[in-house]
Amino acid sequence: MFRFALLAAAMALASPAAAFPRVYFFCMTDDQAPPYIRVGPMSPNQSEARFLYPPDHDGTRREHDMLWIGETAAGEIRYHAGDLSLILAGEDTALQDGEATLPCVRLELPQDHPRGDYPALARATGGSLRSGPGPDQPVLRDIASGTRLYLQSRSEEEAHGYPWFELHDPTGPAGFVWGGELCPGFEPLDGVRPSCDQ
Repeated sequence: MFRFALLAAAMALASPAAAFPRVYFFCMTDDQAPPYIRVGPMSPNQSEARFLYPPDHDGTRREHDMLWIGETAAGEIRYHAGDLSLILAGEDTALQDGEATLPCVRLELPQDHPRGDYPALARATGGSLRSGPGPDQPVLRDIASGTRLYLQSRSEEEAHGYPWFELHDPTGPAGFVWGGELCPGFEPLDGVRPSCDQ
């Protein structure tokens, strides 16, 4: 009975009829060491685990994995493949990677949100979070250099050759950040500064 309830919850989370919005998870170690793992979008029977590395990473890189809904060796219903297993537990959702357990952040996008490079991870080089896409919009808060940011879309508004990005913030108000104050901390990203070292 418990297995059926967990499977039903997973399918409700991911099914096209009920998964409004589209669901992704970003999972990482507590010390935020690479790689970060983006899981999603969730579907009733599978999802993709995409490994994200900073541009200057010179070690080995893991290929993407498909996670399939099913019963693990321990008899639990999870999205899993090999040594990866997604533990769906609301705000405590985590990804098991072998012996390591990586906490996950949930990010939701509308079903009609354009597919492509988003959601994406970036790093801030400083700057401000604003209520809208433009330098004349009210400042919601300052962003410290090195802050990890979750981007959910790219705006058509630009300033000095860089676009504005809509930000997802799981701990506070969402808003917009300027691409000239962002760098691609984890994978190539158009519209931001080419390097975090500049």
